Amino acid sequence: MLRDYLRVNKKQLQFLAGAGLAKIVYSDGMPQSGSTLLFNIARLVLQSNHGCKVSAGWVGDALDLPPADIYLIKTHGIKPLDAWRAHRFFHSFRDPRDALVSGLRKIGTQPTIEPVRAWMKWYAFAEKRADLMCRYETMIEDIPGTIRAVAGALGQMVDVDDIAKSIPMVAPDRSGTVKRDKVTLMHRNHRTGTVAGEWRDIFPPALQRQISSEFGPWLERNGYPLD
Repeated sequence: MLRDYLRVNKKQLQFLAGAGLAKIVYSDGMPQSGSTLLFNIARLVLQSNHGCKVSAGWVGDALDLPPADIYLIKTHGIKPLDAWRAHRFFHSFRDPRDALVSGLRKIGTQPTIEPVRAWMKWYAFAEKRADLMCRYETMIEDIPGTIRAVAGALGQMVDVDDIAKSIPMVAPDRSGTVKRDKVTLMHRNHRTGTVAGEWRDIFPPALQRQISSEFGPWLERNGYPLD
């Protein structure tokens, strides 16, 4: 078991060892839940206060980041060791049915119950450990409030208007040669335009009932409809 863990997590363990005493902030979240928006808000907040002392990027590229005093790492499904090591840890979430629809449009992932079960486990872990839980719908409706919440969790002072104006809305590359921008972590087709509730017309009725049956209390607690 230990050997398998070390093999699978080798790169991340190397990153943690190389980071030394640097602060590591993790921007975690359910896919298609505004996790990239959360990452960019945290990146802009940190860079506005610490400039070039900050290195930010995707967890899979962490070993390639320049040495820094503060690392900001985006991930989906944070590992317990990373959460333990984190200076701060944020988590974004969304109605999982809307996230499934967005994933279908973005990369063709067919909707099933299995990803939702994994996301609920991530949420349960984050709910106990994260410094800030960010609901997608709330983030989108109140960007300034989200900036203030992230800055507050990081203990940073910011000009909210300046940060809001700097948040990337689309991937900067238009050539079709870059799959993911290394600074913003946005893809060419990052925003799918998914509208809440479209799953009603897309999902098979059986899948709709299954999600509502297994996760009804969670949906209601977070303000999402059962059907």
